[in-house]
Parts: sequence; structure tokens; C-alpha cells
Amino acid sequence: MSGYADFAPEAPPVDAWRILVVDDDPEVQAVTRLALGEFTFEQRPLEILSAHSAQQARELWLREPGIALALVDVVMETDQAGLELVRFIRDEQGDDRVRIVLRTGQPGQAPALEVIQQYEIDDYRTKTELTFQRLHVVVTTALRTYRLLQEMERRRAALEQSGREMERFAYVTSHDLQSPLRTIAGFSRLLDLHYRDALDVKARELLDRVADSARAMEGLIGNLLDYTRVRRNDAAIARVDLNKVIEATRRHTQLLIDQRQALLEYGVLPQLEGDAALLEQLFAGLIDNAIRFQAQERPQVRIEALDLGHAWEIRVIDRGPGIDRAEQPTLFEPFRRVQRGQRYQGSGIGLAVCKRIAEVHDGSIAILSSSECGTTMAVVLPKLQHRRGGGGA
Repeated sequence: MSGYADFAPEAPPVDAWRILVVDDDPEVQAVTRLALGEFTFEQRPLEILSAHSAQQARELWLREPGIALALVDVVMETDQAGLELVRFIRDEQGDDRVRIVLRTGQPGQAPALEVIQQYEIDDYRTKTELTFQRLHVVVTTALRTYRLLQEMERRRAALEQSGREMERFAYVTSHDLQSPLRTIAGFSRLLDLHYRDALDVKARELLDRVADSARAMEGLIGNLLDYTRVRRNDAAIARVDLNKVIEATRRHTQLLIDQRQALLEYGVLPQLEGDAALLEQLFAGLIDNAIRFQAQERPQVRIEALDLGHAWEIRVIDRGPGIDRAEQPTLFEPFRRVQRGQRYQGSGIGLAVCKRIAEVHDGSIAILSSSECGTTMAVVLPKLQHRRGGGGA
């Protein structure tokens, strides 16, 4: 073994599928190269990279991007060297696209089924099973899966880019609208201050409508900016105590609670991973809605937590008129308003922001009640946030 010069051909094929063969047996390396020498998939040849130990494979992995398939011997410098390499690829490098096939010359060293499932190992074979034909089938299947994952990643990236462009457009548009709107609001206030007494009743009524519309527009633009600012990449994920989140939310909504003499009840709430500021914004929106849509003198809002195992379901329950089932499917879309026949209509953005915050946390939000029994908003939030890493593909 002479080092890295042995790992790769001098002139790699153009646009080739990169395959890493990790095995401490030189004969296995040679036979694998011979068997796959003329192999093509979708009219693209193979570029075979070789490593003679798990340690060499790690070093090669870090400097050779775009590996589509790894054929990994289980037993090399240690009995678990191959499995440790798999953990390095999946956990440390965060690569869930590269396909991995384990091989062993010692059937008694087969990894446990839970290990194969946990690390998304595509196949496990003894070396005697991998005949010429079988090896071609394994490589074809693995490359097809890798190509599909690549295409899914490209489409996801394109959708994210389109979404970012739309968000940027909405942000810039909303931001630029604020200046002329402030001018309208400012001049209407000056007109009211200096000339109100000179106006007749009809003119004063029209002036009040201008001022009311300007205030409503300011609120709408503010909510739209909130909506465009909620992004997963900006979330500061940490351990969060929901009791502290709700206490902070209470302080933010204290004026409304005092004005309506509302009763906000909750017991001991759990801890989970999330962005505390975003979660405060989410529950502030739900509590605000729950109070405003109750017509009784003392609105009541109760918050409960249900343990779902992998996640917590946080319920915000009010005793208002409820929401008709026909309206529920579109309620979380931007600019949708509930027709409850009440004076408070809202901007139509608040629940869309709540949904977006839940989705940023890999969660969801739903309505669990009908129009006869008040409203229960159920927010499902995972206990742990999935952290994506980069990787060799």
C-alpha cells in the first residue's frame, strides 16, 4: 500500500459515477475493479476510488466529493471498522444520500438488523454472494436510488430558491409601502388637527375612514413582514421551557388581557427544542385570537400539553363561538379571515404566521373543534429538532 496515489485513477472519466471500494484485501479490490470495469449506468461510466482501511476511507472521503456508492468491508483494522465508517458518513458527515453496501468474508460478523436500519444501509452481502451479475444488480439499484435522491434534492433546492425570491419580493414590497403609507397617515392627522372644526359631518366621517384605513394597512404590512421574516435557517434552536415562553407571551398580551379581563390558565408545560422568540410569537398569536373572538365579558383561555412520545401537542382552548368545519381547511392560508359575524376581523395573516412558525420547527397546527364547542388550536412540536448536515455527494 503506497498511499493515496493508489486510491484513484490518474485520469477520472468525465461525468462518471464515483464509487468508493473499502476493503483491506487487495484481491477483492482487484476483482471488484475487473467486474465493474466496463459497467455503465445511464450512459455514464464508473470512477472507482479505493481505500484499504476505514481510516484511509475517512481521509479520502473528506477530500473527494460526489461519492454515490460505498462498498464497505465490515472487518478491516478492527471487527467493527466498516460500521464505524458508516457512522462517520451518516452521523459525522450528515450524508444521507450516498448509498452504502456492506460486504464481509466472515458471515459470522454480520451487523445487527437494527444497525442496518438505523444507518440506512442499502444491502448486506457476503463476498461469495456478490457474483459478477449480482454485483451489477446491486450497483445499478444503488445508483438509481442515488440519482433519484439527487433529483429530489435539486427540486427541493429550486422550490426553496423560488420561495426565497417570493419572500424577498413580499418583504421589499411591504417595506417600500410603509413610507407612502406613513405620509398618508401623517397628512390625515395634520388635516384632522388643523381643519377638523372647519369640516362638515360628512367630511369628518370621510377623514376618519382614511385614518382608520391607514392604521389597518399599517397593521397588515407589519403582519406581512412578520410572515416573510419567519425562516428555518434563521431559527436559533435551543432547549426551551414552554412555561417561560407562555409567561413571556402573557406579558406581551397583558394589555389585551387587562382590557377584556381575560382568564389565562395553564399547568406545568414541558421543555423541548425550538426558537424561544418564534414560539412566543406563535402562542401570542393564538392567545390573542382566542381572547378577541370571545364575546363574553371574561374570555377564558386554557393551555394544555399532551405527550405524543416523539412530540408534544400543545392545545390552546377557548370558549368562543368556534369555527365552522367548512372554513377550517383554508384558515391558515394568508389573508383568510374567519366569518364569525363579529367586529374584529384581523389581518388574515396571524394564523398563517403561526403555521409557518410551527413548520419551521418541523411541527404542525390544526383545529380540533367544530362551531358548536369553542375552538381548540393544536400545535404539534417535536421534542428534538432534526439537524441536517452536509456531505460527500
